[in-house]
Amino acid sequence: MKPASSSWPHRESEPQRVAILAAADRLLTGTPERSTGNLSVSQLAIEADVKYWVLAQKHTDLRDHFQRLAAQTRQAASVARDHNHDPFARLQREQRELKQHCARLEDLVRMAGPLELIHSL
Repeated sequence: MKPASSSWPHRESEPQRVAILAAADRLLTGTPERSTGNLSVSQLAIEADVKYWVLAQKHTDLRDHFQRLAAQTRQAASVARDHNHDPFARLQREQRELKQHCARLEDLVRMAGPLELIHSL
């Protein structure tokens, strides 16, 4: 999935703008090639191999687009992280797992019952 390119409403042909969108895609999907992978405009410039001012002053629309997507990505990661550490969510997950485990054990007991009858004959 290419989050920056696919959600950008225009078809870009200028090489610099194409490079910026491709770099944004790599950063947003966690596959940086040149930068640290941090979701910042300065790292986007490094990833796209352009000067920072190019993003800050020339391609402000792409900069703003990236910043919106980066904020959404950070928020989604925060929600997922909070959900995994939420005690109530953890208890709900453990309860589901225990119910599934008990259901499998009950199935085994039901299957073992007739086998014991056969072995006792």
